[in-house]
Formats: sequence, structure tokens, C-alpha cells
Amino acid sequence: MLLLSLLSVLQAHAFCGTYVSSAGTEVYNSASEVVIARQGTRTTLTMANDVLGDPSDFAMVIPVPQVVQERDVHVVSPDDIEVMRTYSMPRLVSYVCDDFKPQFSHPCPWMDRECPSNGLFGDDSLDRLSSLGGEGEGESEPSADVGGSDGGGGGGGGSVTVEAEYIVGEYELVVLSADQSLGLLDWLADEGYDVPVNTANVLQQYIDAGNYFLAARVYPDAELADGDSLSPLQFSYDSDVFGLPIRLGTTSSVGEQDLIVYVVNSNEEGAVGISNYPELEVESECMWDGEGEFGEFYAGQFANAYGREAGAIWTTEYTWKNEPQAIKCDPCTGPPPDTQQLTNVGYDDGNTGFFHVTRLHLRYTPEEAVQDLVFYHSRQAPQRQQRYIEYKPELEDRYPLCGLGWSAEPATCDYDDPYEDTECLTRDDWLDRCDAEAEAAASCGGGCASAQRRSAPIWLGLGLLFLGLRRRR
Repeated sequence: MLLLSLLSVLQAHAFCGTYVSSAGTEVYNSASEVVIARQGTRTTLTMANDVLGDPSDFAMVIPVPQVVQERDVHVVSPDDIEVMRTYSMPRLVSYVCDDFKPQFSHPCPWMDRECPSNGLFGDDSLDRLSSLGGEGEGESEPSADVGGSDGGGGGGGGSVTVEAEYIVGEYELVVLSADQSLGLLDWLADEGYDVPVNTANVLQQYIDAGNYFLAARVYPDAELADGDSLSPLQFSYDSDVFGLPIRLGTTSSVGEQDLIVYVVNSNEEGAVGISNYPELEVESECMWDGEGEFGEFYAGQFANAYGREAGAIWTTEYTWKNEPQAIKCDPCTGPPPDTQQLTNVGYDDGNTGFFHVTRLHLRYTPEEAVQDLVFYHSRQAPQRQQRYIEYKPELEDRYPLCGLGWSAEPATCDYDDPYEDTECLTRDDWLDRCDAEAEAAASCGGGCASAQRRSAPIWLGLGLLFLGLRRRR
């Protein structure tokens, strides 16, 4: 569980292809999820609580920058996190050649239209034709593709103050302040919180920085049975610092931890990144050979990236600007959050449909998580996602093979050019032909076509009469 979970037991080319699959969080041994809504200095955290075993064993302690009041704490539906998860997961898509079929252009664009219908061209025909394009003129541009260091532990008992306490949903919560970590540990232990002693150093650093502590556990009268799910817990506070405390949570973990962070903020603030840990690219936009399960394949991709650099790393698995009627993913693995779902996770879009979503994936060990996360707004709006393509030989000249690179002798898609055998006329010759057709039409007075249509049945009748006369003879 994110932060300190004290448990006794316990997933730009315009989309034309077909969505196939996506990679969820179930492929990781230990993954936590948190949704962060940030507007101005207001931060709202919504944490998924995937408890295994007896829910009554659940408890956690979270550093907060101010006393969190009861009105700022809520429980939400797991569906509100699910929509963020399914919308932003790494995705697998299937393409066929027709998805990339080029738009063939007539080699002589002035011939790719009917002659003007205003009669003879006359001497100024070239002037009137200038809008049709001509020899030596460039073709139109193709459309753009729419992919703190550890310190000493506190000494002495110190004092602990209960700043607030309340019950929200199935949780019993208390906000604490303290001047010594050992005193805080003693208070928590007396209240039944099984806090590891090795948290003393980190707790003292939070105390020295002026933090309070939000302690949460399941309310004894909540009547939850073994195996029941806990509601995601949400709380809000105001702070100039846009960050997320993770160090306290590492003290009770063993081995690697995965953290998925979904950030919602304004389009003006754009994509969100982490300023105090290195970003690492995870290979994507490549063809997968289809062996095994796609989720396991992506987990391997991420593990390979993590192994390339020492220490904690993070990558952007999805970031996209959301606007009404605009493309929001390519392809979409699920619908984007609507206004009500955004409100549920603490973001107010003013019922406009304008917002930005970023999904960050981190991995770290307790030894590597030496600082809490510090986020930044890039004020840019890239359209980025982890996308993979089912392998097809004919796409080898478009995408490399994951882990292998580009094919030495790539196959390719074949397209029939309808204008391959077209013989171009110069503009003058084409104009002459149009003039000739116009003169022929004028000389008929508009009756040529009707006369030709009447001639067929007359000759047909004469032919039948002729055959009849020969039979009588």
C-alpha cells in the first residue's frame, strides 16, 4: 500500500487499427495506485486499497502538510480509480495495410476534374484555370499524423497532540502532531498500530519539516468480513509543494515496489513529470511477436528499462490533453473520465470537458527511495502513450521489432496506384480539348444527345421489318 501501509497479513498516427489488449497492474508483484488532482495549491489524493485478508488488520499513517479536516476526507467508489486505470493502460493494437494506404494524387491535377461549364474558354482560359494548379506547382502538404537523506532518529518520548479525529465511511481517522518520533511511535503502538521501529528516523524528518500525520484504520463497527474490499480513501489539503510522500511507505516493504500515479490537472499546465528522479524511456511503438500474454510482455519491457539504470526510475505511460470532440487516445483502451468522475477524484473541470491526464509508473526499492516525489507541470501537451503493434511481416518497414530493431530485409505493403498508366496532357492541350468539346456541344444546339438516343429504336425497327420481308419471300 502507498506511503505506510501497516498490514498484519496481507496497465502520431490517427487511429485506424483495432484495439486488441492492454496491460493492467495485476502483472506486478507489489503495485500501489493513487489519483492526484491538482488545481492551484489544492491537492486531492485518492488511494486504492487492495487489501488481502481481514480488512480489520488494515492501518496506515500518512504525512500531511496541514491538519486535514473531516470535510476534506471522503471515501469513493473503486470505479473512480478503475476508469483512470483502464483509460491509460499500455495498449496493443492490430494494423493492416489499408490502415496506411496512401492518398494517390493525379499526376496532372488540372485533368482530375471536369471542364468548366461556362462555355468556351477563350483567350483568358489559362487565367481562369490558375486555381486548378499546374505544372511545376507543389503538391499540398500531407496531413500530420494524429502515439532527503536520512538523519538521526528522534530521542526522548516527546509529546503527541490529537489535532482532529472522525469517522468517514469504514475508516476511523485521527490527525496527530508530535515533536519526537519515538513519542509518536509509542502513541501509535498504544493505539494498536503495528509500526516498525525502523521508521523512527524518517518520521523525525517529517516532524522536523513541520508535517502532521493522518492515521487511518478500519472502524471496528464497520462490520467488514474477511475478503471484503475497502473503499478508496481520499483527502485534500492546500500546499505550495506539489509532491507525494513515499519514503515512509518503503520502511515496511521488502524488495521492489511499483507505484502508478494518475495526475489530473488543467490543459494549460500540461503533462506532469517528476523532477527529482530520472525518467527512463520504455521501448514502445514496436511490433510484438505475440508470444505469451501481452501484460507479461509489457511487464518485461518495464523491467528491462529499470535494469538499465541504478536507482529509482519512472516513465510516462500515458499523457494526453482532453478537449470535447477531440481524439483522446490512439487507440482508446477505455472511455475517458467524464465530469462527474473527475469531480469524484477531486478535479473541477467546470463542466467544460477540458483537462489533462498523465499516468506515471515508478519502480524503486526502499534503499532507492531516498526522497519524496516532487512533481512539475511541463506546460506542454504531448500526445503520448505506451503502444505496441501486433507483428505482421508487411509492416516491417513501418515498425521495428521489439527488442530486435529493424528488419534487414523488410517486407512492405503493396498498393495499386490508379494513376500509374495515366498520360498527362499539358494544360494548353487539356484546355484545347475542353474547348473542342464545348464547340461540339454548342454546334448540336443541345440536341445531339437526344437525337442519338432516338436513333437506336428506329434502326432496330427497320432491321426487324427487313427480316420479316425476307421470310415472306
